[in-house]
Amino acid sequence: MTLPDKDDIDSYGGEKSDYAPIEDPTTDTSADEFNALKCSVAMGSRTAVRAWVRFTTHATTPGLVAHDAVWGNSVAVQPTIARSSAGVFTVTWPTTVDDELGESHSLNLQAALTTVNGSTCYFSTCTVTAANVATVYTFNTLFAANDIAGTTITVFAL
Repeated sequence: MTLPDKDDIDSYGGEKSDYAPIEDPTTDTSADEFNALKCSVAMGSRTAVRAWVRFTTHATTPGLVAHDAVWGNSVAVQPTIARSSAGVFTVTWPTTVDDELGESHSLNLQAALTTVNGSTCYFSTCTVTAANVATVYTFNTLFAANDIAGTTITVFAL
């Protein structure tokens, strides 16, 4: 498997052993070194950010500012940003994406984090509400749900 899926060392063919001693460690990789590399990559796939998006809040039509993901950043896979009620925005990625090898993966986001960007104090939080959706909640300084229009929000999805 590849990102955005979670892997283990068996995803990469399991542990390997050397057929013969390494003759030149400057040009050859030992099985122990390769196993460590595969293990680190597999473990990293468990906590890596899968995608991020930056959008500007608005009372009716929030605007996409920038985005990227482990599956790329083309228009075909860009998230859709929508406002559902005062201070509530959804970020929806495609349900399936292709990796760089052309393999299809179903998204299964596990968590999301958000930040409010700018010099004005506002608050935001978010949660994954579907396998491909993060819902963002924004609040003013009185802790009331508010669109905080014109503010830039960044969402990181894991």
